[in-house]
Amino acid sequence: MKEMETLLRDRKQFFYAGDLLAMRIDFTSQGIFDLIGLRPEELTTGRIIRMIHPSDLAKLKSFPTRFFRSGIELFEKKGGEEFFSVTVRLIKPDGHVLHALYQSYAFYSTMPYESVFAIIVYTDISNLSIPKNIQHHYVGCDPSLFRYPDEDLLQTGHHFSERELEILRLVARGMESEDIAKALFLSVHTVNTHRRNILRKKDSTNIQDIIFNLKEQGVL
Repeated sequence: MKEMETLLRDRKQFFYAGDLLAMRIDFTSQGIFDLIGLRPEELTTGRIIRMIHPSDLAKLKSFPTRFFRSGIELFEKKGGEEFFSVTVRLIKPDGHVLHALYQSYAFYSTMPYESVFAIIVYTDISNLSIPKNIQHHYVGCDPSLFRYPDEDLLQTGHHFSERELEILRLVARGMESEDIAKALFLSVHTVNTHRRNILRKKDSTNIQDIIFNLKEQGVL
């Protein structure tokens, strides 16, 4: 355990683990204090959500629901695993902002009792180059993406800008281009240009298919 804690500190990481279905944290590594200024016993899921930078809350709004739904699905199947990964900014108690990668591994197990458990890792990625045109966000079953982050890993995700995501959210609410233009103080031409770019990036002709897939990943 001591060697693990030393390795985590050297890598600027901390992790916590617990019962996903019960939303309970059973263990938190000591390195949490070095990264976000909390003692292990102070960590709760609500506490860390409140530390998320306001600008990141919109893109992560659907993430907890998607994560919990995954736990229920794994429990119903009595097996399986799923990996989640997303970049996030956390505001520490001293006001400084931590640029971090959130990674989680959710899995079904009957030990020590039947449930779905999760291991969640936060890594300081402030020294890595993060492409501005790529929003790293992964949900799936590829264990190769549950690794110490590098620039290749951070380029895994969708390529939508914040404005495009904003428009996608409004389309998902049933709004037409004219209504979106009024809501965002844009011209209809600009909104339609964004919509065409969204379709082009996914090589798709149906924006509802894109919205469905992003909802499945917890992006929208």
